[in-house]
Amino acid sequence: GEILAAILPRAETDKDGNFHIDHLRWGTYKLFAMKQTDGYPDTTFAFYSNNVFPTVTLIPNATSPRLVLKLGPRAGVITGTIQNGHKNGSIAGKVVLRRKENPAYFLAQSVGPDFEVLVPSGTAVKLEVEVPGYQNWRYSSHGSDSLVLAPGEKRHLVIRLNRLSVQ
Repeated sequence: GEILAAILPRAETDKDGNFHIDHLRWGTYKLFAMKQTDGYPDTTFAFYSNNVFPTVTLIPNATSPRLVLKLGPRAGVITGTIQNGHKNGSIAGKVVLRRKENPAYFLAQSVGPDFEVLVPSGTAVKLEVEVPGYQNWRYSSHGSDSLVLAPGEKRHLVIRLNRLSVQ
């Protein structure tokens, strides 16, 4: 089969928040925005956008569209430390987050012993931590297997993993 690759037009905003993209062809475009350092995740991932994107359609003989693309809401932030449950020390692993209502939308990220991940705010997510040789850890609190964070809310977790027993 043939693999098609597309270069997505991209622009960074100026100091006033304006951007300009030249040389687009006629057609419909999905718009994505991010500023992860300020808590606005990369919405090209369905995990963050729920696969809903603003679009713009460019047609011949039309004036250049003026678009206002707003970031937000800010994501929630999970910070954590992954620890060996049997002896002192922290370990690296993989964090897997899934939308509770649609587990097909997920984020799997390799992390160090101390990590930070962005979570879509107001969205119930399930959290699992995986480290080879250890039992997987799943978030659970007060009888719930998912967590919901408000925009900008930070939650710190200390995750203690137990080694798998050797038989």
